[in-house]
Amino acid sequence: MNEKMLNILKRDLEKINFFKKRHLLSAIKFTVLIILLVATHVCVIIFIDKPYYIIFVVLWGILAVQFGLFAHEAGHRAASNSSIVNKIYGYFSMPFVNGNNFTVWVDLHNQHHQYVQIENMDPDMDFKILLSVYPAQAKLKNKFLKKIQRFQQIYFWFISLFFSWSFRLKSFDLIIKNPKKMKMDSVLIISHYFVWLGIPAIFIGFNLALINYLFYSMVLSFYLAIIFSVNHIGLPTLSGVPQKMDFTKLQIEYSRNITNHKFLDFIFGGLNFQIEHHLFPGVSIRNLRNGSRIVSEFCKKNNFKYQTMCLLPALRQIYKHLYNMGRI
Repeated sequence: MNEKMLNILKRDLEKINFFKKRHLLSAIKFTVLIILLVATHVCVIIFIDKPYYIIFVVLWGILAVQFGLFAHEAGHRAASNSSIVNKIYGYFSMPFVNGNNFTVWVDLHNQHHQYVQIENMDPDMDFKILLSVYPAQAKLKNKFLKKIQRFQQIYFWFISLFFSWSFRLKSFDLIIKNPKKMKMDSVLIISHYFVWLGIPAIFIGFNLALINYLFYSMVLSFYLAIIFSVNHIGLPTLSGVPQKMDFTKLQIEYSRNITNHKFLDFIFGGLNFQIEHHLFPGVSIRNLRNGSRIVSEFCKKNNFKYQTMCLLPALRQIYKHLYNMGRI
């Protein structure tokens, strides 16, 4: 795809203010999320002796995902034109609220965008032990793991409950290896455990505070797994970087859109329009739906495969793909 054709697409999108930043909406959403998170956390402590308190723990996990999606937008510098504001959003949302390393995540996520669905280069496909998402990865497993992965389509959703911890452990490891580069992440991650685990322990005891924290982490992990799995798992992969790699084709044909009710835009943080996001990662998530019709017409005109489906068929496709990979 030559630059001229992509510029034509950009000009068409500019006509609908597709590239306009939504500063005020971002600020309002960020403020509302903070208020809701604090209120939810207080309710967990106040109603700890009531059976329905668990609802607030679930809400805590859901809000944590929304902060994670906000950090994602900030990491792409899409929440604001100001780099300082984007950093404030990102560092507050990811290390402080979720206990993950924002600096490392930005580097890995940029790598994912550059090498989406390219084997051994896309970090989002880096499953070393229990999962295989492409044939070459499945073939590298030893006999024992091959027997286990025959059931990966089933246990995928169980291990997804611990998704957040895999990155948290990686964050700890990288902070230890490079503490100078990650001072901000280190301070905020320590603050994360003090605020969300230490303070509740003072009021309800450490054991109960730990149980609540682990349960919130499971909600967070499962929710994130649903969002990110449907975007790429089950799509074709490339065994290496093509000599003449067409960036536009790579971003379009190796991503999947999820189309349902507009409410999904909030649930998915706009990432249900994954194709538009991959083409223009610096665009506000609130603009992606508006640009999808133009992008779809562009793909049809230029013979690109614009892949879109509803959520349940996408989940079924993931199940089928994991089943097939488990039998290689």
